[in-house]
Amino acid sequence: MTLPSDERHNQLINKYFIPNMGGYSAVGSELSLILDRLDTNKTLSAKDKQWIKDKGLFDLNEFVKKLEETGRADFRIIRAKFERQQNKTMRRELWEKYDINYIESCDVPKMIKTLLRLEEGNRLPEKDVLWFSTNDYFSEYPEIRRKFHENEAKFYHKSFKQNKDPWQAVNASSHYRKANFPTDALELLNTIDLVAQRNKQIKAALCTTKGGCMRDLHKIADALKLAESAYSFDSNSFHPCTLLGALNYEIGNYILGDEWFAKAVERGADMDSVDHELRYIFTRADKNKQEELKRHLLSIDSNRYGWVNSKNLKKRRCK
Repeated sequence: MTLPSDERHNQLINKYFIPNMGGYSAVGSELSLILDRLDTNKTLSAKDKQWIKDKGLFDLNEFVKKLEETGRADFRIIRAKFERQQNKTMRRELWEKYDINYIESCDVPKMIKTLLRLEEGNRLPEKDVLWFSTNDYFSEYPEIRRKFHENEAKFYHKSFKQNKDPWQAVNASSHYRKANFPTDALELLNTIDLVAQRNKQIKAALCTTKGGCMRDLHKIADALKLAESAYSFDSNSFHPCTLLGALNYEIGNYILGDEWFAKAVERGADMDSVDHELRYIFTRADKNKQEELKRHLLSIDSNRYGWVNSKNLKKRRCK
């Protein structure tokens, strides 16, 4: 009795979609011989079929029956169960990695497909980004959002390396920050000579993004200087104003922060983005600071800022 080689064994295991069965599916096992006989003779003895049934390989047994009846190998019979098992395992691993506790059953196939795309390091089509957003999956599952931004950051970083367009560096840095990699963003921005830039808008954008990195790294003094520089380069942009508003709130200068936020809105920032910044600051603050913020915000507008009284505020990163 000649045993199939290791290579032949592995080929047969893959060809007939055999799951891991421990010693039963090991090289040199009875299963090796059965699969070799099946692949060679296109039929099995009653003893071999009984062995397959006893080990729970019912789909393989059905495959053999059809093969003997029709002379045609219908691998769909055994592939379907294998793929279901693979999908089940894959789903469990993805749900654990991205801390997913519930997805509508109708969304599960699309979620698996889209997460696998992210896992491969690919960017998402706009329709998939919209799907994540409209279903609140980005907000409910921060790790999905983080991975999305990580892939975007790498794409724009690569583009910057190819064409040296500083706007691509700004885009990459913004996504690095949202992916919780402010140091990577800072390293990228430090490769650009700010003085050599002639466009004031790009100077402002570089300073704003760098200031945001400093904010993430809790270097508030440096962040303030960069935000002020950004405003001096482009006083019509709302981005430096929003950053200055947030930074002043974080150091307790609420009145000045309100003034900067008002300037941001005047220059095009929407109220939701301002409120998001305030929520972010509030959720990161300690208990005493939260009480100060609560009093200040409620004194401005108790309806708009009624969320400060919620007990279900989650600590999430700024979008």
